[in-house]
Amino acid sequence: MNPLVFTVLRRLSAGGFHSGEAMARDLGVSRGSVWNALHAAEQAGLQVFKLRGRGYCLPDPVDW
Repeated sequence: MNPLVFTVLRRLSAGGFHSGEAMARDLGVSRGSVWNALHAAEQAGLQVFKLRGRGYCLPDPVDW
């Protein structure tokens, strides 16, 4: 799995919604790269909530 997937998931594990645009800016990647990372996580069986205008979040916090 792409290392960006784990980076994005660690961001989401903090709880709450996170903007794809803000994550992309903070990580120095494109919004498409963030979307691809989240899509890969979903393909691996993780559930990611998406809410237009709010961003992405995980249904349950993850303790890394």
